[in-house]
Amino acid sequence: TAYPTPDPTAQPNTAPTQPTPNPTRYPTRRPTLAPSLAAKNTNQPTRMPTTLSCKLPRYFGYGIKTIDCTAGGTLANHDQCAIECEDGYKPESTAAENLFKCERGRLSRPNFKCKPADCTLPTTFGDNIVSAGGTSGCTAGQTLAGGGYCRVACASGFVPTGGFPHYACKGELYEPTLTCQAAQATQPETCTLPDVLNPGIALN
Repeated sequence: TAYPTPDPTAQPNTAPTQPTPNPTRYPTRRPTLAPSLAAKNTNQPTRMPTTLSCKLPRYFGYGIKTIDCTAGGTLANHDQCAIECEDGYKPESTAAENLFKCERGRLSRPNFKCKPADCTLPTTFGDNIVSAGGTSGCTAGQTLAGGGYCRVACASGFVPTGGFPHYACKGELYEPTLTCQAAQATQPETCTLPDVLNPGIALN
């Protein structure tokens, strides 16, 4: 049997190379967190204070006393207590609330302030004491504004011997301690003559 003579110029009979297929990609899945771990990734509510009671101040303010609050004490959660003005003082505003309140560990403080109440001056100021006159002089029997003061003085013919010459209204009426005594009359100056005169000198 005769075999064909190979052609040296012919290309080798090779099959075309097939492209290598890419591997199939699947969507990435996030791992499922356990309930305890998932809770950490959520918005947590604000933590409540460990102690829900409130600490009251040691001092409530000028001219203020307590009704049922304890200075420096503890106020229970959802509880409240009240303050008021001391005797001789009055609220600066009648609309101001006078309650301390405790809500979940936070103390709500009232904007409550007191001022001295007005005082009434006596109808007489004492022995040999009168108004000092002028804008600062006291007027017997009249009202002295809270926080104010006025002056008195010794009557004519008397001089002060000591003490404080003011009435003051500071929660109560503080009286003056001024004391007066009669002024002594001025005596004329005199001279004493010698017992013996010089020779040749006579008295007129």
